[in-house]
Parts: sequence; C-alpha cells; structure tokens
Amino acid sequence: MFFNRKKVTPARSLSAPQLDNGTYDVGTQYFRQRCAVLAGGVVLVAKEFKADPKVLSERSTLIAQGRIPEVSDINVVSLNEVADAYNARAPRSSDKVDTTAVNSAEVRETIESLLADLAAARTSDLDIILRDFHTDLRMKVGGKWHDIPYQWTRADGKIMLDALFNAREEGSGQSTREIRSFQSFSITSTDTLRLPHGVVKLRGERGPHETAADVGDHHTFRFFYSEGDKNTSSLSDLGLDEDIIDAIDWMCSRKDGGFIIGGATGDGKSTTLIRAIQLLIGKKQGHTKVVSIEDPVEMRLEHPSVLQIPVSSSGDGANRDEAYRKALMHFSRSNPDVGLVSEIRDASGGKQVLQFISSGHTVFTTIHVLSANEILFRLISMGIPPSEVARPGLFKLLMQQTLVQCLCSDCAVAYDGTQTLPAYLRGLDPANLSRLRFRNPEGCASCLRDYVGVGRIAWAGYERLRAVGEVIEPDNTYLGLVRDQNSVGALEHWLKPESRGGLGGQTIGQKVRQMVLLGQIDPNNVDWLGGGEASRRPRKLQNTVALKEQR
Repeated sequence: MFFNRKKVTPARSLSAPQLDNGTYDVGTQYFRQRCAVLAGGVVLVAKEFKADPKVLSERSTLIAQGRIPEVSDINVVSLNEVADAYNARAPRSSDKVDTTAVNSAEVRETIESLLADLAAARTSDLDIILRDFHTDLRMKVGGKWHDIPYQWTRADGKIMLDALFNAREEGSGQSTREIRSFQSFSITSTDTLRLPHGVVKLRGERGPHETAADVGDHHTFRFFYSEGDKNTSSLSDLGLDEDIIDAIDWMCSRKDGGFIIGGATGDGKSTTLIRAIQLLIGKKQGHTKVVSIEDPVEMRLEHPSVLQIPVSSSGDGANRDEAYRKALMHFSRSNPDVGLVSEIRDASGGKQVLQFISSGHTVFTTIHVLSANEILFRLISMGIPPSEVARPGLFKLLMQQTLVQCLCSDCAVAYDGTQTLPAYLRGLDPANLSRLRFRNPEGCASCLRDYVGVGRIAWAGYERLRAVGEVIEPDNTYLGLVRDQNSVGALEHWLKPESRGGLGGQTIGQKVRQMVLLGQIDPNNVDWLGGGEASRRPRKLQNTVALKEQR
C-alpha cells in the first residue's frame, strides 16, 4: 500500500553511504529497526510506526542534513521487511539493547495495558517470542491461539521481557535472566507491576529456541484468575449437560470416595471443581470441613467450612514438587471431611490421595489426560499399583472436560449449501444439515459488546464458552479391566449400551458433533473430539443422528 506520493526533488549530493541494495546505511538503531530509506527516496516503514514521532523526526532531520533524499513514496511493510532492507547489516540477535534511553514508566504502562487487554478477553496464556528482527506476541483464548497484531521490534520485546522478569516474586529461585537456559518464575501484583483486576498471578516459563540467525528467547505466561466468569456461578451456568450435572450432584451426596476431573490446561477443570464444592457445602448445610491444596488459589470460597491452602510455585520443578508434597502431608494431618487437591502430579501425590480416600474421606482433584477412560490408567503409569487404583468404591466418578466456543446466535451464518463442509459431515441427508451455522468472523454488536482491542479478535462471532464433559461411574467389570491394564476393553465397556451390559457412556466427541448439527458450534471448529476418539480422525456421521436440545 502506497500513500503520500510526491514528485522527487532534484538530485543532490547525499552524505549517507548506501548498501549494495541501495538502502541508505544511516540512522539510530531505533530508526533502523522501524524504517529504511531506499534509493530514490522510497521509504519502508513498519505499520505500527508510520506515524511514530521519533521515526518522523529522525527522518526529517536526516533529510535536512542532506544525508538521505526527499521522500517520494512511503511503503507500509512489516518489521521483517524493514530488517531485510538492511540485509546482513541489520541488528542481529546478539546485539545489546541500549537501556539507557528506556523510559521505565512507559514500559510499565505498555505492559499493564497489554495485560489488562488480555485479561478482559479471558486469555489463558500469552507467548512473547523474540525473533531475529521482531517480536511475536500470541494469546490463547477459548482453547485457541491467536496472533496479537502488535508490531514490536526485537529490542522492544527484550525490554518488555526484562521488565516482566524483574517484576517476579522474591524467592522465585531465579536471580537473573540466563541466556540459553530454561527458567521458571511467578509474578504477582506489586508496586513494580500491577496485574489487572481479577488476575492473581502470572506463571512464567522461559527458554531458548532456534532462529535463522541465532538462538532466540521465548516466554510463556499462564494467567490465573481470582474469580470465575460472572456468567458461570453454578454448574448449570457452565453449560454442562444434564447427565454430567446429575453425576456430580450424586457425587456431592457421598460421604467418601474420589472424584477426578481430567483435561488439558485451560479446560476449566478448577472452575468445575469449585462449583462442585459449593454444591457439596450446600447439600451438607455447612456441617463439614473442606480443605483445599491449590497452586495458586484461583477462586476464593468465603465460607466457614473452607480452608484454602496456597502452594508456592516459585523456584525450579524440584522445589515446587517438594512444596506440593509437604502441603499434601499437612492436608492429610488436618483431617478434613472433604479435600480439594488442585492436581495429582506424580505417584507420591497420587498415593497420598488414595490413602486419604481409603480412610473414609472424599477427595475432589484433577489430572492431565485426554479422556475420562485414561484417568485410572494414568495413575498406573505414574507408578501406583493397578491393584490399588482399581479397588472397588475408591474412585466413584471419573470425568473429562473441555471448553468449546459457542456461536453468536445473532450473527451466525446459516448453511446454504455453498460452504465447504468438513469430511465427517459429507454425505449426510440434507435434512440433518438444515440447522448448521458458521461463525461470522466480523462479529456483531451483540457478541462484541463486552470486548475491546485484542478481545475482539478472539470473540468475534462467538457468544460464550461452554463446558462439555464425559463421565464414567466405574463398576466392578470396568475396575477389573483397569486392574488387568486393558484400556481398550475398559473403553469398550464404558461405551457399550446399558441394555447390553455396558455403562452406556457418551464421549465428548459425540456430544460436540451433536452440537454442530444443532447449529451451536462452527463445523470447522471440531478439532477437540476428546473421549475415546481423541486419537482417530473424525468419522462420518450417520444419517440417523438423534438431535437432542441441550441446555
């Protein structure tokens, strides 16, 4: 795209040297990272800096000094294209950043503004990646990664990362940012850096990565929120279907046993557990003692029955695991009726949870797996004996959960036969396709009313996040298959209809595809099949699919 075209003034003797490709080899590092002047007065300027006062001022000065020609064309390009204009003489990844001119207040304001924008969009993760000549920023919202359209140079990114690292918690075990190494740290709100309202903590992980010119640096920041979404204050508000809510309600009426929720990071497991604990306290009318072990405490339960114990995630992995083991020992010795353990991480933690359940208590916890059927097998793979895992009555409810983005009912695009359908929908009777809807990427006033900035990228065309789950209530046959370490047999027994002696289970994948046929999910977004089908490509649906309205 070209603009501000004007005739070239008569040539004059220019003092700035030129590279072999005609680029004028002139200007400060700040100018060169954002702008390049080519032969004939053609200017390349990075999109975000076309009106940057520093760039405009320096360019005017260089023209007035007779070092570069008058501007003929201005071409808005990417930061990479600016760097390419300087070819091999562009700043390399090993160049040091001149920090003497850094305005710390401006840096803090930039970071706080970015974090506030991300928090408003309910971002779960932020990636900041230093490339050879620029910085990539990416956010994860609703289980999907999106590019953040900020034009940061490599130097900008390094300055921001230095500031974030310097805002880490004391005692994190990391005194300096070490080049080409892996480091973990945490950030809480302090006078150095104020986190957005509702964000209690950022957990940072940094490490090296390969680039074309050198070794780069990248950071991932995990957001921890102090409260759930204002629209998900109960289990039913989460969007879980009736069979899941009934199973959790039944579990909350038991006096003992284990309830494990599986899923990936950001699948809403902790929110579901907290809502289940609230339901349990209500059922027992407060006549119980609940102790939680959380890293960190995300949602506070203001009730006399509840003690929430935070576990420090500072330091390296070994220190975090040791802190977690000590917290579990304290938890067991405090003798609660009900325990909430934020995650089973290893065999040691798993054995303590088993021991606590075996002594007649109730434990709600989570684990990282791909399906409900994998939960008990994951405990075995950690090193817990199958005979202990498969004891009857120990684990009463196994659940897997994921989150899906539901289409905006006001702007979703109806299927008219012209859209390309994914393979699993092809060949269906047209009658079963009549309610298909697709996302409107532009969004509308309804779905965008609560979002500004980057939030509009992630939420245009979507109405809300909805939890979708699958559950297993293990019977003796299922536990026998677990004891025999027969995961395929356990899966088949779970999915077999009750009329044939099975558990009559339904996978997340089946439920998600049913939501597609009801027009609730974009057909092209079904990349989280879950359940026993997680490792297989989507199969074509049968024309006999029963459409059931879901809550």
